[in-house]
Parts: sequence; C-alpha cells; structure tokens
Amino acid sequence: MPTDTSARSAVVLFRDPTRGDTYKAALQEDHDIIESIAVLEHQNLLTCSDISNIVNEHLFGREFAAMIFTSQNAIHALNEAVNQWINEKTNSHGEVLKTDEIKVYRRARWKKLLDLPVFVVGQATGSACLSLLFEGRSRNSCDIRGEKTGKASALLPELLEFCNACNVLDNEQPRLLFFCGDQRRDTLPTGIAESHKAELVEITSYTTVSRDPQKVKHELLDTIDRITSIMNSIRCSSDSLQPPTNCNPLEGEHGTDVATIWMVLFSPSGARVVVPILDEISNQGDFVQALPHTSYKVVSRIAAIGNTTASELVGLGIDEQSIAKANEPNERGICNALACR
Repeated sequence: MPTDTSARSAVVLFRDPTRGDTYKAALQEDHDIIESIAVLEHQNLLTCSDISNIVNEHLFGREFAAMIFTSQNAIHALNEAVNQWINEKTNSHGEVLKTDEIKVYRRARWKKLLDLPVFVVGQATGSACLSLLFEGRSRNSCDIRGEKTGKASALLPELLEFCNACNVLDNEQPRLLFFCGDQRRDTLPTGIAESHKAELVEITSYTTVSRDPQKVKHELLDTIDRITSIMNSIRCSSDSLQPPTNCNPLEGEHGTDVATIWMVLFSPSGARVVVPILDEISNQGDFVQALPHTSYKVVSRIAAIGNTTASELVGLGIDEQSIAKANEPNERGICNALACR
C-alpha cells in the first residue's frame, strides 16, 4: 500500500477475478485498493468428440507440427475439454467405458500432442499453458515458444521461421493447430496464408459474451462506494502514513487532495461493455465527486492493456491523450502505465 496522504489511488480491473490475482499482487504495492469486476464470460465450445477427432487426426492422419494459443481462454477451454474426454464414462454411442483403462489410454494419446512445439503470445499465456496443459512437467521439458512476444504480429515471424525449417526438413508444408476464440483477430491466419508456408487448422475453442450491463453497473457502483469508504478510513488514520511512491501523482485544485480510481480495460470487447456504463455514471468516464467527510476529490481515469484496447476506447469516444496505455501487455506494463500518468 502506498503512503502519500494527498494522493490516494485505487484500481478496478475489468477482468475475471477467478483467473488468479497476479495483477492484484503486482499493483498493491503502489495502490491502496485493488478490485476486480468480470465484464465478459467465456463459454467452452469444445466437446469430447472434438478432442477425439484432433488426437486421431494427429496420430493416424496428417500429423500437426505445432499448436498455437494467443489467449489464456483458449487454453482453459482446451484443458476443460481434454479432462472431460479423458474422464468420459460413456462413448458417443452411449456405451459404458472401462473408466480406468480408458483414462490411461486416452491420457497417453493426448500426451503425444504435448510433444509438439507450442507457440504462445506472451508470458501469461505461456504460464497458463505450462500449469494447465503441461501439468506436472518442468518448464525445461516443454517446448513453449513466443513468451517474449506481446502480440500476434510479433509471434508471426517466429512462426514463419519455424515453418521454413519444417519445409526444409520434411519437404512439405507443416500443419499448425490454432486454438482460438470466436472473436480472434486476422493477424496470424492472414499472415500464414499469405506466406504459403503452412496450413493453419483453426479450432474455435470458446465464445465470448458480455455480462448483463446492469449487473456490471451495479457491481461497479458498489465497488466505488466500497473504495470511497476505505479512502475515508485511510484519511482518518493518515498519521501513520509515510512519503509517496507514485512518480507523478495528481494534485487537487486549491489544495484539495485527490483520490484516483483507475479503470483498467483488458480487451476491446470489455471496453465496449464498460465505456457505456462509465458514460452513465460520469462524463465520458471522467467523474469528480467529493468524498464525504474529507477534503478528497475522487477522480476516475482509464487505462488499457495495449494498442488494440486503447484504439477501441478511442473509437468509443475516450480522448486518446487521457488513456494510460501499457507498453507491455502484462502486469509490469500496467504497473508502469499507472505509475507514470
């Protein structure tokens, strides 16, 4: 928790709080309060039959050369479907399976795909891949590539280099297995198609739907109330606080102290949910109100995980200059963006 009495701050992360708290852990040193509100829901589209077909295609058809994941959601969807397939008690014909034998057999077959190189976008996606798909394996035993990339356009050259090597070794185009969402961007499919260096097999693994905006609005208002209440208690106990940690804290007008609430967006689809809600309770996402019983003014500001989300915010009417944009699509990027605005 920071220690400046004149510049308090809170952060609202518009992301699923059940997906871990790595952002909260990274932010809590520089901000008083960290809250999370889910604005999107991801529904798994993969079935046991899909997993069976993928495994059979790899083992008995034209094998795949690598797997690709550009989001953690695809990894979660695949992991859930694989576990359901391994633990399936009846087959598609309704016949009862010998569970223990089938588990061993299917797990062994699935592990054949895990011997493939796995390309990911970013360290968070790589970590999710390691903890879910490669459960029990050490990082050194897994061929995970692309963790230093932050976006699909940065991963593309690495993929094409891999395809070149495959063409030289096998004298044929490699098949790449791409697990993606229903709103995936065209960067990789278009880049790979135009290169003529590989065949991309897309598996739409999940769909993204918006939560009820009224529920999100209700949760946001409750969160703001909770934040202002905590700010008030911090103000009342300010004698125990120490000097500031933020590199450029806002100063209130005429000596009024400022409490900033950062609204952090992680995707264009999330931005499309949140901005209209902010418009309802503020003026284009920037509201100022008095904090009861203190000299604080509460100001909201907006941050984006990267260029795509920031561009969506601009398209929704948010002033580009007012957006704190992370230079890296990860915890460190968000921390730096908030600290220096």
